[in-house]
Amino acid sequence: MISEAEIRRLAARWQADPMILDLDYSLGWFLAALAAAPGASLDVSLFEKRREEYELDWKRRLDYLIPDSAAVTFGEAWQSTIDVIRQVQDLTRA
Repeated sequence: MISEAEIRRLAARWQADPMILDLDYSLGWFLAALAAAPGASLDVSLFEKRREEYELDWKRRLDYLIPDSAAVTFGEAWQSTIDVIRQVQDLTRA
């Protein structure tokens, strides 16, 4: 596992935002774990079937964490998530 110090060092060398490197690294680990999990899938339709469940979970666990000044609606977060899943699907098909 890469350390936070290593991410910051690389970000400074490449003049990049450390969060971008961290997210990229995390996505790589996520995809590796997903590929190893039996029956796991990035099929958008499977996520869309569970949208109501995700929305209830959002309201129960996340709504109170987002300050009103920087409010992000579930719909906005949902759409960006679906967009990312589609992009990852495209990358894995290439």
